[in-house]
Amino acid sequence: MLTKALPFITLPIITRMLPDASSYGIADMFNLVNSFGIAIAVLGMYDAMFREFFEDKDNVEYQKKVTSTGLGIVLISSIVMFFLTILFNKKITLLLFKDLEYSSLVLLSAFAIGVGGVSSIIAAPTRMRNKRKIYLYTGVGFPLIGFIATYSLIKMGYTYKAIVYSNLIMSLTSLTVFYILNRKDFNLKLFDKSVAKELFKIGLPLLPTFLIYWIFNSMDRVMINRMLGPTELGIYSVGSKVASISQLVYTAFAGGWQYFAFSTMKDEDQVELNSKVFEYLGIISFSLFIISQPFIKPVFNLFFEGEYRRGSEVFSYLFLSPLVLML
Repeated sequence: MLTKALPFITLPIITRMLPDASSYGIADMFNLVNSFGIAIAVLGMYDAMFREFFEDKDNVEYQKKVTSTGLGIVLISSIVMFFLTILFNKKITLLLFKDLEYSSLVLLSAFAIGVGGVSSIIAAPTRMRNKRKIYLYTGVGFPLIGFIATYSLIKMGYTYKAIVYSNLIMSLTSLTVFYILNRKDFNLKLFDKSVAKELFKIGLPLLPTFLIYWIFNSMDRVMINRMLGPTELGIYSVGSKVASISQLVYTAFAGGWQYFAFSTMKDEDQVELNSKVFEYLGIISFSLFIISQPFIKPVFNLFFEGEYRRGSEVFSYLFLSPLVLML
C-alpha cells in the first residue's frame, strides 16, 4: 500500500510542470498499450506460478522448476508480443491515437511490454516468499527514481515523453534489481513440460479475466481520446489517478491475497476465512466511499490548477469502481 502512495504526492507537481493536459493524456495512452501487452505476454503465469509454488511447500527443486518454467513461457510470449507490436505499429497507432505522429510511442511500448512481462515473473519469488521489506524498499524506490527522471526530463524540455522515458527507466530498474535478488530461483535448463502443462491449465483460463479488467480500466480512455481528444483525456486521467487512491486498499489486499489464499487453500476453515475477508472488505470499501465525498472538490481546488480541477467530476465513480471489482 505504501509503495503506491508516492505517485499521488508527485502528481500535482508533474501536472503543474507540463505545458497542458494533453501531454498527460498522451502519456496515459502509452501506459494503456503497455498494460494490455503485458497482460497478454504474461498469459496468467504470474498467478499460475503462485498456485503451483505452494503445491509442495517443502520441495525446493519442484519450486525452482515452477519458476523456471514460468519464466521460459513468458520469455517466449514477451518476444512474440514485442514483434507483433512492431509489426502492427501503424494499425495500433491509428486505432488508439488517430495520428501516425505517435507511432514512436507504440514502438517504445513494444520494448516496455517485453521488459514488463519478464520483470513481473522475475519479481514473483520475492512475493511468493513474502519478503515484505524488499517489496517495500523497491516499491518506494522505483517510483522515486521515476519521479526524479520525469522531473529532470521535463526540465530538459520534454513533455509527454518525459513520463514515457521515466516509465521505461523504472521497468529496466525493476528487472535488473529483481534479477539480482532472485536469479538463483531461475534456470531455463529446468524447463519442465509437465509443469508447463499445469501452469497453462491454471494461467490461460485467467487471461480473459485480465483482458476484461483491462477493458474496465482502459476503454474509457480509448473512447475519450478518439472522440474528445488528448486534452480531455488528460483531465480525465488526472481525475482517475486521484480517484485511484482507493486502489491503495485494492493493492494492499491483492498483494497479500495471493499468499494468503494459496498458503491456506488446504485449511479446513478456508471458506469461513474467505467469507470474513469479503465481509470486512465490503464494510471498508463502502465506508471509505461515503467518507470521501465531502472532500472531493476542496482537494482538487487545493492541489491542481486550471482545467485539471474538472477531474473532480469523475472522482466518485472511479473511486468506487476498483473496490467493487476487488469484491
